[in-house]
Amino acid sequence: KKKGVSVMKKVNLVMALAFAAVCAFGKEYYVNPDPDKASNAYDGEAAVYDGTHGPQLTLAGVMAVAKTSGDIVYAAEGVYTNEVMSQVSESYSGKARFVSSRVIVPAGVTLQSAAGAEKTFVIGAPATDESGNPVTENDGCGTNSVRCVKLEANAKLIGFTVTGGRAPRGLKDATTYWNAQGGGIYARDSSLVADCVLSNNVAYNSGNAGVY
Repeated sequence: KKKGVSVMKKVNLVMALAFAAVCAFGKEYYVNPDPDKASNAYDGEAAVYDGTHGPQLTLAGVMAVAKTSGDIVYAAEGVYTNEVMSQVSESYSGKARFVSSRVIVPAGVTLQSAAGAEKTFVIGAPATDESGNPVTENDGCGTNSVRCVKLEANAKLIGFTVTGGRAPRGLKDATTYWNAQGGGIYARDSSLVADCVLSNNVAYNSGNAGVY
């Protein structure tokens, strides 16, 4: 009988640990930049559309559903250049402004490529003028330039080429200094960047052009 009780306790313990592991790892989501294979109308819960579930089309779209700590997003190979994600920030002059990134990975969420950095690209953008033309002044860093990636606390970025990012310039106060840092990646506390290639990223007047 004692052995039976012991076995039951072990079974209960294993089930409890398994449940805890599921909670810790969260859900899996998928994104694919190919419009013939993906859509932001899908739920992101399958790598291939099966009639019910399918991959999101953009990084911004998939991060709208993958926002719980422990969630993992698997990105299919390709070039991610569509849409931006923005956060409102108070500038040093006291005026609110949006700061844009191609993707903002929520706290505790992992964004991982399926094919590695050689085949998977997150591309930022220089500022543009009123006609939509790229601005060359200040190496493209301006009020509407686009950083590639922002990682919130404990988020992870694995296996991407991060290129063409431009951090906005001119924000120097203590609470928003990060806005002018990291044209490629801005990584908050305890976040992780692994197996990534960074190139051609600019932070005009605050340094740390690639990653901060």
